[in-house]
Amino acid sequence: SDDEVLMQRVIAAVASLRSSSLRLVFVVGIGGSNLGTQAVLEACSGVSGWALAVPRPQVVFLDTTESALLQAVAESLEVLSAPEEVAVLLISKSGATTETVANGAVLIAKLEAKFGGRAAEHVLAITDENSALWVLAQSAGWARVAIPVQVGGRYSVLSAVGLVPLALAGVDLAAL
Repeated sequence: SDDEVLMQRVIAAVASLRSSSLRLVFVVGIGGSNLGTQAVLEACSGVSGWALAVPRPQVVFLDTTESALLQAVAESLEVLSAPEEVAVLLISKSGATTETVANGAVLIAKLEAKFGGRAAEHVLAITDENSALWVLAQSAGWARVAIPVQVGGRYSVLSAVGLVPLALAGVDLAAL
């Protein structure tokens, strides 16, 4: 069924990003690309924002280009010693959302400056097949998972959009 295929893709994507040293998961997206995931994590942990009650990994939602948030992100990257400590999820149904593209470019540039080509192994694009982000991910060597065409952004939390970051954060997907 479609659900089984989706879960296989999600499990494979999570396996490629998860490590025992994973410390930070960046969810780069706005609106439906992150709000559902954020709501589920807050419901599971009982708190909001940076202070999620999960010691590892920390899930950070990059949904604005506000300089204070980007500065905090840059500072968080400074303490990383290996690319396996971070996962970057670039999420945009259209593949061209301005904030997602801008934040993703800044974040990936910082990771590449720190870890070189190894950074690409820790980036996953979740987008429509053949979108601009899909094509960029293909050329950059990032993993990709397609959002089903019939799933709109605001309804995507139970697609790879929400399931990948939720699984990385330790949510039991089968129970969900």
